[in-house]
Order: sequence, then structure tokens, then C-alpha cells
Amino acid sequence: MDTGLAKIQSLLQQVQVLVSKEKAIQHEKYRRGESFNIFKQMLDAFNRRTISILFRGQIPNRDPEEVRQAHAQQRHDYSRYRTQKDAVAQAAQASGHAAAAGRDTREQQRPEPLRVEKKPRPNDPCPCGSGKKYKQCHGKMEA
Repeated sequence: MDTGLAKIQSLLQQVQVLVSKEKAIQHEKYRRGESFNIFKQMLDAFNRRTISILFRGQIPNRDPEEVRQAHAQQRHDYSRYRTQKDAVAQAAQASGHAAAAGRDTREQQRPEPLRVEKKPRPNDPCPCGSGKKYKQCHGKMEA
């Protein structure tokens, strides 16, 4: 009989836990819905204030004597600028640099990358062939 009472008490506690979790979930849903409604009200108030300010604005009227015609935009002649590689090649040929006009000279300007030997790490075998670790052989000399 004692075990039956313990089972009933255990079930009662589980139901109480589930009910309290359900109440917390309902409260959270209510809070989220209410905060969204508050946010919507804030946006509506902001929009109403903005529109009322815009509608109150007026365009100032000027006397016709004060109004002047705008200056015409100055147009630039870009036809004299070279935009194609061929135009540069033609100009180079005309100036006597025919050899350089046909090929791209930028490739010649690239420097050759430096070659660096792989430096041995402390626990690697020494490159002298002694069979010792580098740190015990030639690594001591560098330190």
C-alpha cells in the first residue's frame, strides 16, 4: 500500500511540474504577443507624426523676378582620350617603339620569387647526417 501512495505522489508532482511549465509557456506567448502589439503601436504613432509633419510643410513662393534659369551643364569631350589597348599600340608604333607595341611589357617587370631553403625544426634529424637531432647537433650552434 505504501508503494501505491508513493506512485500517486510521484504522479501528482509530475502533473504539477507539467502544469507549471504550461503556465510559463502561456505567459511567454502572451508576453511576446503583447510586446509585438506595443511595437506596432509605436510604429503607427511614428508614422502618424511623420506624415503630419510632412503635410504641414510648405513650398515657399518666390517672386518671378527672383527666379533665375539654371546654368547649362558643361559637357566634356572624351573623344581625345585613348580607351583601348590598340590605341596605345598604335601610338607606340607611331613613336618608333614598334617592338614594345605588339607585346605586353608588364610580364617582364615581375621579379623572380625568392627561394628559401626549408629550415630544419628542433626535433628533425640533423642535415649533416650525424643521426642526432638538429637541436642536439647544429641547432646548438645557432642558439
